[in-house]
Amino acid sequence: MMRILNYLANAKDAKDYEEWVRLEEHSAETKQNSTADYWFSAAEIAPAIGLIGTITGLIQLFATGIDPLKMGPAMSFTLLTSLYGLFVSHIIAFPIYMRLHTRAEILNGYRSKIVQHTINIAGIELASVGRVHFVPANPSKTAA
Repeated sequence: MMRILNYLANAKDAKDYEEWVRLEEHSAETKQNSTADYWFSAAEIAPAIGLIGTITGLIQLFATGIDPLKMGPAMSFTLLTSLYGLFVSHIIAFPIYMRLHTRAEILNGYRSKIVQHTINIAGIELASVGRVHFVPANPSKTAA
């Protein structure tokens, strides 16, 4: 937010400011969405990795032959890898994705409103005065 206001204070004209602030807005949205997309990809991939472990366990199971004592560890490996894949996907990765995605949508909405208001301010102030120097009254409160 401080970068936006500092650039507004030093902007040459309203069009220059609008181009810069739209680029900053797009950059911030892309960063937040890519973080959420990472967790969505992890949620999609985790069950597949669990299935790879399941297939490996089944191969071990069939390689043991008929001996029931050797089947136990292979069977447990098969079931655990399936369980771990589903656990990571549905209990860890997907809830993180949903939380980040929801927060990104909310923040993008707020950011869009702030950007639009600062563009309106820039259009009014820079058009009427030419160049306005903005210094916040208390920078420590505006930075928070």
